[in-house]
Amino acid sequence: MKKIVLFTAISLAVAAAFSFKTGMTEQDWLLWTNKCLMQSYNPVPDTKLKKFEFTVTSDSFIRLRKTYAKGKEEYYSFNLHQLNDMDYYGSTAAGTLMLKTTADDIIVQTRNDRQGDVDSMATVLNGIVSVPIMVAMMLAVSGKNHHRRLTMPRWLQFLGWLATALMAVAVAAFAWSSI
Repeated sequence: MKKIVLFTAISLAVAAAFSFKTGMTEQDWLLWTNKCLMQSYNPVPDTKLKKFEFTVTSDSFIRLRKTYAKGKEEYYSFNLHQLNDMDYYGSTAAGTLMLKTTADDIIVQTRNDRQGDVDSMATVLNGIVSVPIMVAMMLAVSGKNHHRRLTMPRWLQFLGWLATALMAVAVAAFAWSSI
């Protein structure tokens, strides 16, 4: 009888040990987080809104995607590392979670918008890439070789270099404010 009880106890212990997960992986946490967000997020009733997605990605971005009935799409995202503060207004039954960050940290994109598409990241990248392009153009037209067809008068060269320097200062200020 003791052998049967001991065998049953060991069998139950082994079954219990292999029946439960010991821990959640990063992917499990992401799936659980996104499931909770989709169950909890209730957009303001908008008859024009066809679909919305609210997710957290593995690279720590919170993304909100809205699709409207006429095809317009809006994307908003920001990195959780840029999160400044968080407040909850409401009760346990219903409320509003307010995530606070600076406007420059939010990536905004629109597609199929009648007023024109927006891509805030493209604007930032265009600003950063413009300085080397402006320098290359100024070097091409500022040469002292009189055989070139692209030489400019000195006053235009001065204005071109001044614009290039101002753009470099603007990019440096943007980079400084992003830190």
